Amino acid sequence: MSGKFRSTLTNYAFEIAPDSVDPVADFLAPEVVTAVYTGYYKNFGDKQAYQAPTGSRRGVGQQAQRLTFDVQDSKFNLDCFGLDIPVDDQERKQAAQLDPELLERQKIKYLVRSANNTHAKAVIDLAKTQAYASAFAVDVTVTTASPLVNVDKAIEDLANNVGKMPNRLLMNVATFNAIRNHQSVVTRLQGVSIAGVTIDMIRSMLLNPNIEILISAFVLDTKKPGAASAKSNYVGNDMYIFFCDTSPSPYDMSFMKTFRMDQRGISAVYQERDWAARSDVFMLDWYEQILITGSALCRRLQCTLPSGF
Repeated sequence: MSGKFRSTLTNYAFEIAPDSVDPVADFLAPEVVTAVYTGYYKNFGDKQAYQAPTGSRRGVGQQAQRLTFDVQDSKFNLDCFGLDIPVDDQERKQAAQLDPELLERQKIKYLVRSANNTHAKAVIDLAKTQAYASAFAVDVTVTTASPLVNVDKAIEDLANNVGKMPNRLLMNVATFNAIRNHQSVVTRLQGVSIAGVTIDMIRSMLLNPNIEILISAFVLDTKKPGAASAKSNYVGNDMYIFFCDTSPSPYDMSFMKTFRMDQRGISAVYQERDWAARSDVFMLDWYEQILITGSALCRRLQCTLPSGF
C-alpha cells in the first residue's frame, strides 16, 4: 500500500461504523473476529456436527478425550475488500471555511455507509440462495386459515431436525403488515384492548414465544446511478426462521456468520494523492468472509401476500 495511513480517520470510521450497519446483516450473519486470515470453524450442516463424543468419563490419572478439528471441519479464508472516495481540490476550496478534516470525515462517513450496504447485500444474497426452502409456505391471501399455522410447523420441523428451538425470525415490512392485518390474527386478539397488532403479540402466538423477530426495512436501488429508480425491500416477502447463538464464535451453532479480521469491518483508512484527478483519495480496507456455518439451522418460508402489500 503506497498510501499514507490515517490513524484519526481510521478511528473515526471505527466509531461511526455501527451507526450505518443495517440490523439485517448482524441478525443473519453476526460478526466473529478472527484476528487471522485463515483458520477452522465448526460446520453444523452435516451429520458429524451432531455427534456426541464417546468415552468422556475419565478415570483418576487418565487423560480426557480431546476434541480437535478434523477433515470434516471447514476452513475460512478471509477475502480483501476495499472502497475509495476522492476529495477534489475544488471541494476543498468550496469548503475553505471548514476544518479540512471535517470535510474528510464527511467523505469517510459516506464511504463507511456504502461499505455497510455492500456487506448487507452480500449477506442477504447468500441467505436467499443457500437457506433451505421449507415445505411449509405462508399464504396470507387465504382468509380461512391463520398464516401463523405454517410458521409454527416450520419452527417445529427445524427443532425436530437439529435439536434446537429456532430463536430468530426475519421478515420484511410488507409481510409483517399483511400478517398483522390478517383476519384470523385480529380475531384471535379479540377482547384485548389494543390499537394494533404488535411484534410482541405476533411472537406470543408462535410455537416459540421467545423468538426474536426482526422486521427488515433494508431498501436498495438495483438500478445504476442516472437510471430510473427501482427501489425495493431487498429481503423480499419470504420469511427466514433460524437459530443463531447469542455469542457467536468459530465453534457455536449458528446459521450464518461473518468472519472478520477486525471488528466492525474496519481495518484501515489510507490516503494518497491522485494528481491527474486533482484529488486526495481516501481508501477503506477490510477483510471478511460471509459463510453458511449451519445450513440445517434455517428454513425459508415462501410467502404470498395479498395485493396492496
